[in-house]
Amino acid sequence: MPSGCGCEAAAGAREVNVLLGKGISRIPELLQELPRPHFGGLVAVECEKEEGVEDDMQQEVEFARKLTL
Repeated sequence: MPSGCGCEAAAGAREVNVLLGKGISRIPELLQELPRPHFGGLVAVECEKEEGVEDDMQQEVEFARKLTL
């Protein structure tokens, strides 16, 4: 099962990590809010898996880049 930045279920439920944009987190809305307070820092994407993360990270970075165009 993919493991990444998103969370599949709400707090209190069994937490299952999923790829960025596939879970319940409202990532597009979060990224749209960053310019409002003049955020100028870095945004990090992490993966909870220890091995074989290349494909997952590539998908997550592509998802995030599409949101910033």
